[in-house]
Amino acid sequence: MTRLWAWIRLGFSKVVSWKPIVIQFLREHPKMAVGVLIVLICYFVGSASYKSLLEEGQGYLSVGDFTNAELAFQKAADTNPIRKLLAVVDSATGDKFGKAVDAFDSLNLEIEADWGLKKTRVFKPAEKTVIETKLKNFSQEHPNDADVETFWGRFYLDNQNTDEAFKHFKNATQLSAKASYAHFGLCTVYELLGQIATAIAECKAAIDTANSIPYEYALNLAGLYEKQDNYENALAVLNDKRLDDTVSLKFERARVFQMKRDFKMAVGLYKEVLEALSATDPKWYFNKIVLATIDDKKCYVNLSQAAAYYLQGDANKVKALLSSSFCKQEAVIKISKQVMFDLGLIHDSKMAPKISEFNKLLLKKISTKP
Repeated sequence: MTRLWAWIRLGFSKVVSWKPIVIQFLREHPKMAVGVLIVLICYFVGSASYKSLLEEGQGYLSVGDFTNAELAFQKAADTNPIRKLLAVVDSATGDKFGKAVDAFDSLNLEIEADWGLKKTRVFKPAEKTVIETKLKNFSQEHPNDADVETFWGRFYLDNQNTDEAFKHFKNATQLSAKASYAHFGLCTVYELLGQIATAIAECKAAIDTANSIPYEYALNLAGLYEKQDNYENALAVLNDKRLDDTVSLKFERARVFQMKRDFKMAVGLYKEVLEALSATDPKWYFNKIVLATIDDKKCYVNLSQAAAYYLQGDANKVKALLSSSFCKQEAVIKISKQVMFDLGLIHDSKMAPKISEFNKLLLKKISTKP
């Protein structure tokens, strides 16, 4: 203890001995002192901002949101504290000593933000040989990177090699406790293999390891529960408070209520969707179709609503819905397959005759000349 206090006193005496020198420097070079202070502030503030952006980018990347991850990593690269520090030096010295920022950039040092940016662009362009070459280089440079393993998994999954995809997704989950996108990949593999219970477990793991619930994950988990006819769990997922209550999410709830034969609730939600639809809403992706325009979406909702009315015995409202202005014949031809697919998800033999009758109505609508 005595020795410890001796070291403390010695350290303090050293600091005190420097005090007059510091004071003298401040008096003789006030502008330079202010400059040094500004540089230090820029560095430490920049470091905090840089670290925060890196974490944000990695968070997006871990759930497969490459667009937002790229934006965050690009901001991080632009606010790199070393570059900021050198920029202040350049500003203070002009061209007297050359551009420090240019010299730093010429070193081509791969800082964290640059590596993050590289990863976000791995699937651009979407050419198999280009992606494979990138991934091989990534694996050599960063052999234990969970993201790289996940990308390999996606690469093999996109090329229908589920065995290799599974291996790499599994590796990623062992390399990182935050490999949400890898868990989602495993979920997809298990679903393709027909192992729905295991797929559900992996999808839940993907959600649990994510910073927020990605919309795609929620829809997928709800869809897996639907395959088990577990509609209550599907609705619980779609009603999770952490999800934004979007129009498409509301429509998904309506579809689930229709599957569980609660047609009154389904009709009510379909009406809400029609009122809330906007031309700026993103595309809707379903089993049989992709809907981009507001009229196509309205047509799908209308046909779904017509089906719900018909199945609950209210045929009078069906005719008006089938003849709505945005349900043009070409739209009905495209969308009717998805509507019939949805009706096929109602697992009730008693409903089969009515479903068949409604399908005939749709076919009649398709075959009738406009």
